[in-house]
Amino acid sequence: MTRTSSPPVAVRVARPEEGAAVAALLRDTYTSFADELPPDLLPAWLADVLDPTGATTLVALVDDTLAGTARLHLAGTYPVPLPAGSAGVRAVAVAPAFRRAGVARALMAACTERARAAGATAVHLHTAPFMAAAAALYASLGYRRDPAVDLDVGVRFGIAPAGAAVVAAYRKDLAPACRIVRGGAGYAGRQGLAYSAGVSAQSVGAQGLCLHSLTIPPGGRAKAHRHEAHESAIYGISGHCEFWWGEGLAHRDEVGPGDFVYIPAGVPHLPINRGDEPVHAVVARTDPDEQESVVLMPELDDVPDRGAP
Repeated sequence: MTRTSSPPVAVRVARPEEGAAVAALLRDTYTSFADELPPDLLPAWLADVLDPTGATTLVALVDDTLAGTARLHLAGTYPVPLPAGSAGVRAVAVAPAFRRAGVARALMAACTERARAAGATAVHLHTAPFMAAAAALYASLGYRRDPAVDLDVGVRFGIAPAGAAVVAAYRKDLAPACRIVRGGAGYAGRQGLAYSAGVSAQSVGAQGLCLHSLTIPPGGRAKAHRHEAHESAIYGISGHCEFWWGEGLAHRDEVGPGDFVYIPAGVPHLPINRGDEPVHAVVARTDPDEQESVVLMPELDDVPDRGAP
């Protein structure tokens, strides 16, 4: 189905006469993952997904056509134990013709609203590692990993050995809560820099900011890049680096301990550490995702090596 724009998505509780259509959509969706599952697991998994016991089944409609479904389990009704106060979401499916049309987001929003209205303090869900698109969606909605509630479905169904079929748990807190993120874990950004993971959408469900620490080793440098739609701010802790910026990287500044750097959206830039000690800095930005929206500009990578402007 081809659309120039996405039509409105309406979400409501499923009616009894829609049960067969909902089951067919779930069966088709989950059967498509058969090649990713251990032998003999699919029938038990499907039976579990199709069982609506204890749940409120929601349907998403586009032009009165069934476009998707999800099940909300309020406290104590999820098939496996969840932390106190948690609701659970499962059996999420979107018909192929309506994917990328906001259907899954509408369903998740409806589940969240109903869970909050029922007094839940958090929403949990489980998703398999091969469901990469689903995991990305949940992360963008503020869900974070909660390994303590991971589920070994192979062991649960008595079909596969321990560790052969583990699905990852995700959690979204419904009540505002302060969080502590311990330092240590890190990741490599697309622009070639090493970050220590801090506050982000992925770690704490942040909605509008990201705060990380950055290390540039001696001789290290970023790739020339810009951020299309968000601002960044940097505070230098130790070490000195060159900071090239502007159209064509026409400007060069020195950044050292105690300096603050502001980077507007859309401005090309590139830091270089030509010293013999690491550069340590704190980076804040208005994009909450760990992997920010970076546009690489390889045509500018060699500008600092051509000499001062």
